[in-house]
Amino acid sequence: MENKTYIWLIVGISLIVLTSAVRAQDKQWLQYHSARDSWQLVGNIGTSNPEVVPEKPRGVELPDFKCDERFFARWPTPMVASGGLWMAFDRKSKDGPHDLLYMDLNGNGSLADGLAFDLEEVSVADVDFSGPSRPRLLRRSGMVRRSKIKIDGIEYDVFLAPYRGTDFCLIPKSNPQNYPRWWGADKLNATHAIGGKYYSFAKTPEGNKLLVRPFHGDFGTFEVGAGGRNIQEIAIQGSLRSEDTAVAVGGELENGWPKPAKSCRLPVGDYLPAYLTITFGRLSIGISNNYHADGQPRRPSSHPPIYGIKIREGIPMSI
Repeated sequence: MENKTYIWLIVGISLIVLTSAVRAQDKQWLQYHSARDSWQLVGNIGTSNPEVVPEKPRGVELPDFKCDERFFARWPTPMVASGGLWMAFDRKSKDGPHDLLYMDLNGNGSLADGLAFDLEEVSVADVDFSGPSRPRLLRRSGMVRRSKIKIDGIEYDVFLAPYRGTDFCLIPKSNPQNYPRWWGADKLNATHAIGGKYYSFAKTPEGNKLLVRPFHGDFGTFEVGAGGRNIQEIAIQGSLRSEDTAVAVGGELENGWPKPAKSCRLPVGDYLPAYLTITFGRLSIGISNNYHADGQPRRPSSHPPIYGIKIREGIPMSI
């Protein structure tokens, strides 16, 4: 009979709060052990022994693995509605031990959540950027942090301001001049559309890892209308800002700016206009957050922002 390989996981009290405690980081570097006899490792205590197999699980979203020989296991648990959590074993390099563990810790059936990439500190002077329009972050002197990432098969160079800075630049390798330039795109908390999906970014407190998380929430429709008038050419483009993120409005990016569109799909939330351009035929109207309410100069706290653009599922937001 063919021998089967099992992994053995010690189940502790900390796993009871797993879904809330690990929401901020879905990919973790953990030490794990395998053995054909679990009692060699943990003795007579509670364990689980899911079988490790090379076949890809059906219906599970997978990350971009670093090696060709990866393995999968499903850990049975009543903590999620599906009755189990998937795990995948990968290598940090093409050769060597399987020292990288992916786990579906939020139980949404995806192993591609919370991808993490190394950040290295480099000098701006050493960054080779082709094209006439250099990103603002790369115009200054000094050091930045860089990561080479791949999302949905698309490769990017990512640059972050060092230390506590939140300046951010996402440069597609295939077309560096098409890096996002819409208002809010140059901040780390922006949400970007990539390959038909939305992704958010963060960095570890140490600043040595870039975290990439796909958006799994609800979507609504943002659109512009003619208000009953006979106007055929209507479009909107720009960006919106919420309390914790910013999103582009319009179609696909062209030279870093979203193309004009009559409607677009956006993550559900409450927003204000960072900057929007609305066209009605030959008429063009620019809209931004009201910096000078009631004709008074803006003060830091005198006019709190009003997030009046409500994007909701199934209810189009029209302007």
